[in-house]
Amino acid sequence: DRNDEAIQKVSPPFVREMMEIIRENLATRPIIALDAISVLTSMVTVDSDSINTFDNGNIIMLEFLKENTTLRLESPFIAMARDGFASVKMNLRADQTDKIRKYLDSIDRRKEARDKLLKNAKTARGQTTMNMGSRTATSMHEGTGTMPEGFSQSDAEGMAASAAVASAAEDDDDDDDYEDEAAGGGELDPLGEPEVLELGTMKVKDTSIVLASIELVLKCSCFGMNKMVLRLFGREVIKCQAVPKEEGGDDDEEEDDKEGPPDEFDEQMARQRYFRHVVYWLASDHQDKDIPIVVQDAYLRMVCLLLKPHEIEDMLHDRFDERRQRLRLVPEQPTEIVLLLIQWFTQYFERFPELHIFSPRISPVVQAIDTRVVYDLSAYFVRDHIFLLLLQVLSAYNEQNKWKRWFQQNFLMEEIPEKFEPGGPYDQPPRPDKVIADFAYMVTYGTFEGEPKTVNPDDVGGNEGEGDAMAQEGEGATTSFIL
Repeated sequence: DRNDEAIQKVSPPFVREMMEIIRENLATRPIIALDAISVLTSMVTVDSDSINTFDNGNIIMLEFLKENTTLRLESPFIAMARDGFASVKMNLRADQTDKIRKYLDSIDRRKEARDKLLKNAKTARGQTTMNMGSRTATSMHEGTGTMPEGFSQSDAEGMAASAAVASAAEDDDDDDDYEDEAAGGGELDPLGEPEVLELGTMKVKDTSIVLASIELVLKCSCFGMNKMVLRLFGREVIKCQAVPKEEGGDDDEEEDDKEGPPDEFDEQMARQRYFRHVVYWLASDHQDKDIPIVVQDAYLRMVCLLLKPHEIEDMLHDRFDERRQRLRLVPEQPTEIVLLLIQWFTQYFERFPELHIFSPRISPVVQAIDTRVVYDLSAYFVRDHIFLLLLQVLSAYNEQNKWKRWFQQNFLMEEIPEKFEPGGPYDQPPRPDKVIADFAYMVTYGTFEGEPKTVNPDDVGGNEGEGDAMAQEGEGATTSFIL
């Protein structure tokens, strides 16, 4: 049960003590640190928002993000810096490789074993039927000297031979089963169930801590309604991705005084940049698949809740400044982030069964959202933020794609060029090496895009040059996930 009296008495000293417990036990006794995070989460777990809830969220998130910035390079709660993203991925790799994949492989092996067991049972049943027929025919022949009408001695011998073959085949199947079990690391009980993976245990400690941290951020922000927590989050993103300045004495101090603290628009842009960074981080894991899909789901839900729908739309259309956002400009070809998200959703649905290994409702993050994000208009109103993001991505692609734009301008006039066809060069995501390089540059320098390319002025040739460059960049990428 929730302790309302404790919720009303949350104070900065109490939160600092809990953060001290988390800091001391995070590496050596992670379950104790996880319990401390759960205590902080319980302080902001309420049925309805109030001024007191907002204040608790502000106090907790101020200390939590401060500690997260301190740990930004190694084992942060929420990855924001480049080394922090690499550290989180490395920690999660152990859970994904050693626990989750083995658990899924165990389920597949048991399914195969059950199929073989069912096949052997059917074979044994057929063998029993043939043996009974063989014994009946033989006894009639030996007892009376006659055979049933249409039944000869050769038929009886044939049935006996078939039974022997079936018995030998069954023995071979049993031998194969034992070989498979030995190759799989020991005897496997086809009728048994693998040991269930549970969050909050040492088996998946890193995954549990990441999911608990995201749940805490969402509840402190009142699922995107607490404006102060949103500003704190954007401010910490700026700090974690600040480019270290060279020691220059008084000049650096004067520059800092001129710049001043970030304003509300800067903090909003920082959260929008962070949305792009998370997408590129997940895209860089497309081949390795070291990040559990449950964690990927939680990260995307978090960034979707920390932004408004039109702010996400601005990022899908590469609107990186106030002017583009005001004019609502639409790119003339699909943006990289739209193509990367389509690629991510393809993998997301392929790995969909993996989402439910911890809970029928995916994770505590989704359960927390379901509890609080409700709509009075209709009980069937869509509130799944991943599905809403998919609709936004498809809508953005519908406005950006080249082939639709070409058809609108050249309908029934000429055949569509090959490079403009659906699934052509313009519909291919960037190469994996480019995604990794762009992600490293964006997170290191706190930018929206990767390192700008130096272009020779003599090579600039207008839109056609851009189309040729895009076509060359798409060479070798034969996967068509658009069609």
